[in-house]
Amino acid sequence: MKKFWLILISVLAVIGVLIFAGIQIERHVVANKATTLLPIVSGTHTTGVDLKNVELAPTTPQNVALKLNNEAFNLKQSANGWVTDASAQVTGDTVTYTIKTDKVSQTMLNLGLRTNGDQIDALGSKIVQSMQDSGAKHPKLVINVTNDTGDSLKSLTYR
Repeated sequence: MKKFWLILISVLAVIGVLIFAGIQIERHVVANKATTLLPIVSGTHTTGVDLKNVELAPTTPQNVALKLNNEAFNLKQSANGWVTDASAQVTGDTVTYTIKTDKVSQTMLNLGLRTNGDQIDALGSKIVQSMQDSGAKHPKLVINVTNDTGDSLKSLTYR
């Protein structure tokens, strides 16, 4: 019986290490993907830098939406069917980015935000600051995640 518990604890420890490694790899992928899409100030980004330390160049809300819309196809391709549509709209100084999915539940979305939420928050704040630096008076970034019928799964707002 003692051997059983030792094996069980060892298996659980290995699973824990694998889960931790998977989360860290996912965070690295998110940071690297995001930095390829952003107007980063020259010299502020090096490999392995946290998104919190990246400085963005001023960019207008229209340019933010244009970049998001230009990357929508790549997002859908890299999401392997998890994202069915993505589009950004501009209203005044507000960029609203809507991501549609038919495979992600609210529970899965909340779990993803627990592991990468700090990166998403840092990125959202940086984008709003970038829009403000470009002259937008009241910049706002709204990210809506909906299911295919349009029901909201999650809405994030950055001011």
